[in-house]
Amino acid sequence: MALAARAAEEAGDAAFLGEVLRGEVAAIKGLLEESSDYRWAVLTLAALLRRLAKAVGGEAGGEEEARALVAESQALYERLVGLDPDHARRYQSLLAAGAGAAPRSS
Repeated sequence: MALAARAAEEAGDAAFLGEVLRGEVAAIKGLLEESSDYRWAVLTLAALLRRLAKAVGGEAGGEEEARALVAESQALYERLVGLDPDHARRYQSLLAAGAGAAPRSS
């Protein structure tokens, strides 16, 4: 019984985390609408999208959304290579790490 209660609690935590992450993503996207050259905002958005992908990937039917979020995150890291060439190797490393971040369907 305690195991089932813990699983339900964790599911609620995951839903809450997804809700919080979606709010943060929306806020950063709003900032980027004002100026798309904010390197730190692009970097933050890429990281948040990757974290959100992990959160929704565990939900029933969330695999497709998770893959789309990872793809969006990857595109932002690619954009950062051009925005901040001094740190291009760092972004390329993050790109390589994120290539396997999308959940796999069984």
